[in-house]
Formats: sequence, C-alpha cells, structure tokens
Amino acid sequence: MTNLTKEQKDIVLSFYFHCGADEEIDRARDLIASDPRAAQLYAELERSLGMLDNVKYEPCPDNLTEITIAKLRLAAAAPEQPLTEQSDIDRLLTQERQKDPDYQATILKPQFSMWRFAEIGAAAALILFALNLMFPVFSHMRNKAHKLACSANLGGIAMGLSNYQNSNDGRMPYIMMDNDAPWWKVSDQGEKNQSNTRHFWLLVKDDYADGSNFVCPGRKGSVATDVSGASAEKYCDFPSRENVNYSFALMSGESSTRKNSDKISVIMADLNPVFEGISTSFEEQLFGRIALDEELRKMASTSHNKSGQNVLIRDGSTEFNKQRSILDDDIYTLQGRNSYFGNERPSTLSDVFLVP
Repeated sequence: MTNLTKEQKDIVLSFYFHCGADEEIDRARDLIASDPRAAQLYAELERSLGMLDNVKYEPCPDNLTEITIAKLRLAAAAPEQPLTEQSDIDRLLTQERQKDPDYQATILKPQFSMWRFAEIGAAAALILFALNLMFPVFSHMRNKAHKLACSANLGGIAMGLSNYQNSNDGRMPYIMMDNDAPWWKVSDQGEKNQSNTRHFWLLVKDDYADGSNFVCPGRKGSVATDVSGASAEKYCDFPSRENVNYSFALMSGESSTRKNSDKISVIMADLNPVFEGISTSFEEQLFGRIALDEELRKMASTSHNKSGQNVLIRDGSTEFNKQRSILDDDIYTLQGRNSYFGNERPSTLSDVFLVP
C-alpha cells in the first residue's frame, strides 16, 4: 500500500464513496483493475466500512437546535444536579474520560458553564454596542440642554436688569471705582471698589435676580450662591468665583447711563476664555501679563465645550454664537491690544470688552 501515491489513494477513496467526477471514477476503476495494490485498498475499505450499510439511520429532527439549546440552558441553570439516567454512550464516555490521567485534575477544578459565559458575553457586547451608539446622542442632548438652560439664565438676568433700570432711571447697575481699578478680582470683599462683577452683584443683593442665574449648567464645579436678602448685605461682590460663570461688559460711569440703541451691544456672555488662568489671589502683581496667541484669539468659551457662547444683547435678547465676533468686534478682547495686565479700559463705547 505504501507504494501507492497520494493521488492514487484519493482516487480509490473517491470511487468507494461515489463522490468523484465521471472521469475520476473511470480512472479509479481502471486503477483497481490493473493494480493489485489499489484493489487491496478497495477491499480493505469494503471490509471495514461495509457493515455501516446495515445501520438504520434516523432522520434528524427539525427542532434539534432548539432541543440542544434548551438542554444546555437547563444544564447551566442547575449544574449541581447530577443526571439520574445515563445512556450507554454517556457511561462509556465517562469511563473513557476517567482513564485519562488529566481527567482527575480537571474534575477538581471549578466547573463553569461556558454557555452561561457566552450569554453574559453576548449581553455585555450588546450593551456596549448600544452605549457606543447612544453615547453621542446622549452627549449631544446634554449639551443642548445646557445651552438652553444657560440661555434661560441670561434671560433671567435680562429681566432683573430691566427691573433694575426701571427703578433707577434707566441706569445699569454701577458702583463708582477708579479708572485704573483692576477688573479681575472677582469675589474680593475689600473696602476698595474693584472687580467688574461688583456692579452685577447688585442684582442679587437687591433681589432683582436669583443667584442661580449666574451659574452656567455647562461648567463643572460651579455652585450657585445661596446668599440673598438681609444676609447679602455684608457682601459687596459674589461670595466666590464659583458663584458666577459669566463675563460682563466692562462698566464705567459713561456706559452705565447708555441707553438702548439700534446698534447691537453685548451685556454679558459665557465666561471669557482669555482670562480663565488668572490667579485666584487678590494681590495685583499675581495677575501677571497675558499675551494673546493664536489659540486665545480664536478660542470660544469653555462652558460649552468650546462650541460657542450664549450672549445677552442690550435689548434683552439672547443668542448662541459660534464665533466671538459680533459686528466685527471680538467681545473677549480690546481692539488693538495684544497683552493685558488686568486694568485696561476700552477706548470707545463701541468696543465691547467682557471681563474677567
């Protein structure tokens, strides 16, 4: 037999199982007739496998898959219950496994249901897949909700400003301070008037606006002030920087008396990104010098993932702007200035400068 080539053996096998093409069957018939070795191989196949022709084949049930899955699930649900009945084949398989020296070590190990793990893995994969699909949707919905809530905050402040102006001859909230006073010392409670937020603290202090309106929901770590009414009298500014997440137009005596006009003028917007890194200490020299670079010139407020900023216009309307410029005026910087020390002032009323 060893002298038969692999191709010749394959031809004989194909002839026996009737699975070859017509040309191969003819070649196999001629090979068996002319070569004793091929004839002997065919005879051995006939002797060894011929008895299988007497075996009665039972048709495969249509629900074999469902039955198999049901049995696997049942076994996974109650692995500790031994089978009460075993077929001859089951017992034979058990006996053969017990002969294996590795079997004894195997049965001592914790037995886990691979089917159960498969189900858990499939469920986990499905959940992760769904989360991957839904996370961008949820993130977009959350950001949109933050923008709407932020816009509502500005609307509440606009209403407070309108009521304040109605009670103060149309004037904006304003506290007298020096022309070179620092505008960045938010929450400073010193006797000297400084920090531009002192003007707008009057809205909370005098109950024209709620302290929660000054906290943007898009910023982490922000906390609405719970100080109001009589308890607010001891404060001359917001108690903490975390209590105010917006930047306001730098106020002066002249701008406080300015009336609404046809030209758009911005009152406030989401926090100015240029000055987010300033010191929280009130020592003036710690402000340092901030020089504009390309990033600081273009960066939107970080309150809404740098996608833009909500803006409150002087007429009381609000809008979300993706760009910082309104009527060719960058609301977060002064015209013609590239560096800041914390006490700059706009040269004209048309140059809106939101600080800090």
